[in-house]
Formats: sequence, C-alpha cells, structure tokens
Amino acid sequence: MSNTLIRTGTGLFNLLLSKYTDSNKQDFGGNKIVDVLQMEMVYGLQGPPTVSFSQDPSGGIKISFLFSQMQLQLFEYRNGERGNLQGTYQVPVTVTGLLALKGSAFTMTNLEAVPAAVGSLDEKVAKLFNEQIVPQFQKQMSSVPLPDLGKVIGVPIAMQGLYLENGALHLQAQAGGSGGNAVLPPEPETGAVIAVAIASDFIHDMAASGFPGASAHAGAKKSKSGFGYDGEARASADQTNVWIADGAGYGTLRVSASAKGGIEVFGKWVEPDISVSTHTPALNLKLITDHTAHKAIAKVSMDGSVSFDFGLPGVLEKAADSILSLIKPLAGEITNAINAGLDQVNITMFTLPEQVPGTDLSAGLNFRQLGFYGNSAYAVIEIA
Repeated sequence: MSNTLIRTGTGLFNLLLSKYTDSNKQDFGGNKIVDVLQMEMVYGLQGPPTVSFSQDPSGGIKISFLFSQMQLQLFEYRNGERGNLQGTYQVPVTVTGLLALKGSAFTMTNLEAVPAAVGSLDEKVAKLFNEQIVPQFQKQMSSVPLPDLGKVIGVPIAMQGLYLENGALHLQAQAGGSGGNAVLPPEPETGAVIAVAIASDFIHDMAASGFPGASAHAGAKKSKSGFGYDGEARASADQTNVWIADGAGYGTLRVSASAKGGIEVFGKWVEPDISVSTHTPALNLKLITDHTAHKAIAKVSMDGSVSFDFGLPGVLEKAADSILSLIKPLAGEITNAINAGLDQVNITMFTLPEQVPGTDLSAGLNFRQLGFYGNSAYAVIEIA
C-alpha cells in the first residue's frame, strides 16, 4: 500500500531544465574542427530543451529532451584559421534515455542523441552531441534528487514506486504509518505543478489522536422541609472517526450519557436511574487554508448539536418537569465541550515551503486547488 501519491508532468521538469541550462550554457556550446571538410562547426544552445515521457518497450519509462533551439554555424577553416561564415542553421536534436527511481532520486541512464531527421547535417549534429555534450549532461542528470515532500506533508516520506500514466509521472510513497491507497483525479494538471494526495487513513489517525475528548455535567438537588427533588446527568464524547469516500468527507463521534433523578418525601429519597437516548450529529470534514494561505488544514466540525431524550420512571412522574429542567442543559454543555475539543484538531495536510522542495529554486508557490477525490485529500501546488 502507498498512502501518498505524487504526480508531476513535464511543466516542472521544463522549468527546472530551463534554470539548469541558463546556469550552465558553457556545457551546451563549443566548436569542432572538421579537417577533411576544411570546416569549423560552432554550436550553442539558444533556448532550453523541453521534456516528454513515454513508455519504453522494455517496460521502463523513456525520457526525451528535445533541444529545438540548437544553433550551428559553419565557417571555412584553412591553415589553422577560421574563415568566412558559410551558413547558420537551427538543427533540432533529441536526447533520449531511461528514467527510474532509486531511493529518493531519479536516475537517468542510456542517454543518447538521435538525429531529428535523416540527413548529413542532422546526423553530424547528433554525433557532435554524443561526443561533446551528452557525457557532461549524463553526469549531471545521472542522479536528480526528488523534491523533499516531507517538508510539504510534515512527516517523513518513503518513496516506493514510479509509473507513467497519461503522460505524467506518478510517485507512490508512504507517509507515516497510516494505511490506505491514495488516488488523484485522473486528468493531469498543466504547467509547473506538483499534485499530492494522501489517503484518508492518515487524516483518521491524526484526528483520533488530536481530539482530547469531552465531558459535561448538569444537575442539582432541591430540598426543603423534608420534601424535594434532584436530577443529575453526565455525558462524555470520544472515538472520533473521520474518512473520505467518493470525494467527500464524513465523520462520526461517540457520545455516551447517563442520568438519574430523585424525589424526597418526608426526608426519604428515592433515586432511580433515568434512561437516556442520545442523538449525535455527524462530523464534517473540510480541507481549507489557514490565514497565511501557506498551509492546507483538514478541519473537523460537528454538523449540529447533541440532543438527549430522557425517559423518567413512573416513580418520578410528579416531579418530572422539575427534574427535566435540571438535566436538559446537559445537551448544550456537551455540545460546547465537543466543539471546543474539535477546535483543537487542526490537521496540517500540506505546507508550502519558500523554495521548490528539494531544490534551491526560490519560487512563488501557491495552492491552485484543494479538495477530496475518491478516498483522498489532495492539493495541486503551483510553481509560479
């Protein structure tokens, strides 16, 4: 099982590659002398590559880098000197390889440049790439650390698997010790985003441990000159149970209550138990942001108020109204106590760090979308 699912498409890779190539242009340019042709080839990258993913026949994931803006200039070259410019060309080159997951890093192997078209110039540029550029690119891309999403979710995450679906990468992971299999909406997001889903078992466990319980008491004893009445009632609440199903949040709470009443005649008390029927409203589960808009919180609340039906035995019938007036406030007291306890249950699901997790890339991160899907809470984090 994997209670956490992470999805990212080409948008994030393209953003990171753009930053990388801008900072390492020297690795994507140079020159080569072709003595037999008396030519010098000068090459340089004029723009970042774009990434795509596909299923490889081997069963793995194929990653392709399209260098569509590789500029090639051809100069005359005689007697050790550069001559006149013979032509400037934009020659697209694609570098392909295999993408895999190893521990907490992506690995890319078997990187190779392939010509975009059949022709001597395209083939020469591809060969040039394989000789001059791919070795350094392979070195840099051999192990790419994964985003540290433990900082987003707030608990350590163990990566478990990688698969491709609808053109997007999906990382299966385990957050904490909760069970369940997380799911995301089927349509991949566009742009530089990371989508993260956590199965509802995680929320259930956090809510159960975060709710302190609640208790309440109502009642009093009235007596004068050997005649009187009393009523006493107690209630407690525990065992919160919240879950997500079919894209909606649900929850229940256990409320227990007991009561007794009494009547005094000539100084002698009769105090039988009173039967109590409890009516407990359902719990609501919502995913909201806090006042900073940097945290997404699973908030649990009660959908209404607790109520009780009291069944007085016949021996208390003459003082029924008076006794009920003493114990009926129990419903309001336990409702207030439960609400106060639930206010303490603020389950931080996702936190936006100041940088793209796992990188030194500062970016404006924001929640594009928050919600429930299937059995999971999910967030789409946009990198502006």
